[in-house]
Amino acid sequence: MPFTGHLVVSVDPVILLFTGGFQDRQDARVPALPVNLRPDVLIESISHYMHARTAQTIAERYHGIEDGVRRMVMTNAEDEDRFREAAGLDGFRSHESILALDELFRPLATPLDYDAIYVARLAPTKRFELARHVKRLRLLTNGVGVVSHGAGAQPVDDAQLAALGLHPSTSACLRALTLPQVNDEINRSACGLALSAQEGAMRSSTQYLLCGRPVVSTRSLGGRDVLYDDYTAIVVDDDEIAVRDAVERLVDERRDPVEIRWRTLSRMRHFRYEFCRRIARIRAEHGGEPVAPERIYCDLFRGFARLRARFVGAGQRVESAGDPSRFAYSPIGARVVVDAGERFAVKESNRGIALSRSGTHVATLTGTAGWILGRLCAGASVESVISEGAALGAAAAESVERDVRDALSHFLLLGVVDFEPASA
Repeated sequence: MPFTGHLVVSVDPVILLFTGGFQDRQDARVPALPVNLRPDVLIESISHYMHARTAQTIAERYHGIEDGVRRMVMTNAEDEDRFREAAGLDGFRSHESILALDELFRPLATPLDYDAIYVARLAPTKRFELARHVKRLRLLTNGVGVVSHGAGAQPVDDAQLAALGLHPSTSACLRALTLPQVNDEINRSACGLALSAQEGAMRSSTQYLLCGRPVVSTRSLGGRDVLYDDYTAIVVDDDEIAVRDAVERLVDERRDPVEIRWRTLSRMRHFRYEFCRRIARIRAEHGGEPVAPERIYCDLFRGFARLRARFVGAGQRVESAGDPSRFAYSPIGARVVVDAGERFAVKESNRGIALSRSGTHVATLTGTAGWILGRLCAGASVESVISEGAALGAAAAESVERDVRDALSHFLLLGVVDFEPASA
């Protein structure tokens, strides 16, 4: 995630997404707003696992605030979303990885110096003890830790590190690194560790995957496993021998970094598009001009520079006559890029459209979905596919639009399509 602060998702109406809060802490507060940028909607992204009691605490914090702002909560996992609804909180499920820096974290052609890496502050919740039998382990602690439950953050020293009882071949970096340096360290490792029992989406887990490194994870609450599959991760019991064995397996197998990154990006793009569809609906509910979710997607997620320009700190002043113009959506539309011929082989038959990768069947798209992909493969735009479907008269235009975008969301999850600005 690029920053802690407010992502300006829309300016007419004003929709802000607040990131980087710690809602599980007792001293947490309702996020402060930027100066001179009064939102119509404030969405609070859940950074740590939201228990039922945390959801209720957030609801209590919101209660009695009468400033005309619609407050929503964005959760990472299905159970969190159930807790949100039970607490009476407005909101929806997405995934914090939509803000991951996929341009920065990526595979590098570097030698493997470590069997595993664990990017985590030194804290009991990270359960370092489960990694005590992992050889050639690399730790990145950012130089700060919470060495016991209830204690405040303090610098990490060699004595604290030794107290973890890790394998003698373990090495550690006890200082803060730049993000490119973190990317380099991850790439020098065969896999990444994610050993907490509960967390949020866990940024370091996403970073491992974007670097093409598989994850050894324990079963967890908070949503990090949403990005996993049997190829990108091994999920084990809370057992130090199981963790060691999983690491050794991944050292031996050397799974393809490009494949791991591609599978991860496909899931992230799916979540990004669903987030943009939600924003398009919220805009409409608050009287905004219609903006296609594909266009929102391109403006928010087709480059870190675009995303960074939309972040505003809690105390930062946004001049009403000038700065907001930079947050407006580009008038340039979006076009669909179909991956046929690169990773996918697309074959039409009487049964529909068959998708395969490297000779392996992935899916057969029949009916509406097959027709939609066929039109996109032929170069049709999203708008023209919606118009063509509505002209067939089989369903109302609104239903056709929903079906097309449902299909696009599924295609993103499969990895067969992406969006880019129409002028690109």
